[in-house]
Amino acid sequence: MPSHVTLLVLALLAAHPGAAAPAKAVPDAPPTFGGWAAEFKDDFRQIHAHPGVFDSVSLFYFSVTCSGHAIMTGAQPHRDEIAFCKVHHIKVFATSASPGSACFDAIEGTKGDQIIADYVKVCEEYGFDGIDLDYEAMDKSWRASYTVFVTRLAAALHAMTPPRLLAATVQDFPNANDEASMAFDYEALGRVADQVRVMLYDYSYDKPGPLMPHGWYEDDLAFAASHIPKGKFIAALPWYGRDWEAGGPDHEDLFWGNTEKDTGLDGMKATIRKYHATPEWDDVSGEYHFTYTKSGKLHEVWMPEPRKFSWMVQAALDAGAARVYVWNLGYPHPDQWKVLKDRLHLQ
Repeated sequence: MPSHVTLLVLALLAAHPGAAAPAKAVPDAPPTFGGWAAEFKDDFRQIHAHPGVFDSVSLFYFSVTCSGHAIMTGAQPHRDEIAFCKVHHIKVFATSASPGSACFDAIEGTKGDQIIADYVKVCEEYGFDGIDLDYEAMDKSWRASYTVFVTRLAAALHAMTPPRLLAATVQDFPNANDEASMAFDYEALGRVADQVRVMLYDYSYDKPGPLMPHGWYEDDLAFAASHIPKGKFIAALPWYGRDWEAGGPDHEDLFWGNTEKDTGLDGMKATIRKYHATPEWDDVSGEYHFTYTKSGKLHEVWMPEPRKFSWMVQAALDAGAARVYVWNLGYPHPDQWKVLKDRLHLQ
């Protein structure tokens, strides 16, 4: 029997015909799907439950030191899980965070050489099919250096036997002026990387608000599609919501199905139930939001849901995205899988 939370959310969804997804358009070539794994519990369970849906996964294992080394940030690579992916023809990327903002120069010169050598070594040692660079918050002063680093890394990975792939995960930009303010040159990266994954979320970060309003998303898609080669443009979409404390900037990312017992923090469903929250629909963003009080402090939550995800997937396909990626795979709303199989024509 559905819980009152499920009935509430379903009723709210049905009450807003303006959020209905657009008609499907069959793409020229079947798009493919992938996602990031960082929690290494439920995200692996999701991969095991839906192996036929995935083209690739990215496992968040590495970061970069100021001294110029790629190091593991906690979990050791899960060899059994990597092997499972290989059996099911799912490519496995090792995702790496960037060096800290005080030492972005680690990607230059001999330090950059060592980082590249470290990435090549982990591909050889663990059988990764490629490296995913999740280098963020680099301003325009690092634009040339980052492009050179990506070019050199791509060459090193492509020279391996067998050749490995390089994905560059980048911030979203709605126009050329915004793109020029940061280090991520879409056209240059698109020439050398195998994939350019554009993070189409986090419109609101330091203060409460939607993760990605419709209008901003459409502008982001149009700009990315016009500057990244069609076969390399990957639309990275949110499978999470966000909970801000007292108006921000402090916040937590919330997934749909987890509980405090699972991860130390209640997810969306548990939070709605525990605090008797009533989600309200925002037409401009196509997202739900609600407030609740915890330990005497007001919290504000915004959350995309499956119909928003369906609309985002279809808009990305219409714009020419070659793949859809999600952050992240753990504890999703179960209807997200239905959306994927429908929109991407997967079994």
